[in-house]
Amino acid sequence: MFHPLKTLIPQFMAKYKIASQIEAVLICQETDKIIKEIVDESALQNTKAAYLKDNILTLKTDSASIASELKLYESAILESLAAKFPKVKIGGLRFLVE
Repeated sequence: MFHPLKTLIPQFMAKYKIASQIEAVLICQETDKIIKEIVDESALQNTKAAYLKDNILTLKTDSASIASELKLYESAILESLAAKFPKVKIGGLRFLVE
């Protein structure tokens, strides 16, 4: 008997408990898109969302000035993510300057 992938994929994700990890990856990808809209794209070559852990989204960058600028837009970034991912509660952003 054949089952549509539309039903099998959520079952697979639930069985192996990877749904939250996949959602974290999607959140990081969406964050990268949001950041590109806020800051000049040429300045973002080394800035990206790294991971989501304990409801804190960590962003890595090589520029303290970009981290400061993104901190100013933190609430807008979080609101945009909340609209796109209403089930996930993101408490804030964390910046790693390397």
